[in-house]
Amino acid sequence: MSSDALPIDRMFRDHYTRLSPVTVVPLFAETQLSSAWLVTHGRDTKPSFVAKRTYAGNADARRRYTLRTRLYNDLATNQLPVVRLVPLDNGEPALADGDYVFTVFEMVTSDSEVPISISETARRLAMLHQYMSSIQLALPRDSDYSNLNDEEIATGISNADRLEDKELVVGLRSVLERIHELYSEEAILTSAEPTAHLYHADMHPGNVIQSRTGPIICDLDSIVSSRRPQAVAFAASRLSPEDPSRFIEAYETVSPLAGNEYLALSSGVRREAIERLNWLVRRNLVRGRSEWMADFAKHINAIEKWGPNSISAFCEQVESRQLP
Repeated sequence: MSSDALPIDRMFRDHYTRLSPVTVVPLFAETQLSSAWLVTHGRDTKPSFVAKRTYAGNADARRRYTLRTRLYNDLATNQLPVVRLVPLDNGEPALADGDYVFTVFEMVTSDSEVPISISETARRLAMLHQYMSSIQLALPRDSDYSNLNDEEIATGISNADRLEDKELVVGLRSVLERIHELYSEEAILTSAEPTAHLYHADMHPGNVIQSRTGPIICDLDSIVSSRRPQAVAFAASRLSPEDPSRFIEAYETVSPLAGNEYLALSSGVRREAIERLNWLVRRNLVRGRSEWMADFAKHINAIEKWGPNSISAFCEQVESRQLP
């Protein structure tokens, strides 16, 4: 990876002159993959912007990320309930900086005294999905985590073994073998499934900010080419875990689901959980044991809660509501 990225203060001085002068404070630890900063304008006492530098790797990846940021700009321009991207002085939405892409977003002030409205979040997510359904833009996930082959399972176990935690190795082996079985049992990506469009694939409480004007959706990098049942069911399972039909009911007041989408809801949650477990195996084995076990437990619980028998039960729960 190239290390010749422009210093953050020079980035603003050269390309965001209307925002200068600024004070910049790291938001999270800088890594080779991404960095983020809180940016305070002039004599303001609170941050006004969030700056992000993301590793893009090659010319094709940078081109895709530039297309992605144009989408963000379009969403903000059309008054969608998302965080707003701040363009460069020349009007471009992002800046290619060596191997990286640099973006700036407006800071959203959270109204911490008001809890996140689940119903309004569902309606706003439906508005976003509905708008993006007509956009012809392919934004695949960075990698395919839909399944693990035998070599990756062996690598995951080997990586865990290097942690010198035999209990974790035994548990990990069992988990990997089980999700491998679960995946094989699923009718994945068949022609009978709903068509893939752009959806926000990571709607959980950490990606919703309750502002003074209502819920604002953030982490726009999680907008990918996906299938609506997977995106919506995952959101319902994370934002309204005790009563997911409440989320679905509110979502459908804006954008009703089709019959085949109902049948794919339960499968969607399991599939998302499997993909996230696979991501943990491939990418995250350097983390500590407690974080590992917490993440694994969360996704295993999702798989078990949304098991095969939950499809009919969930549909009955939704249908019992007074849906429009």
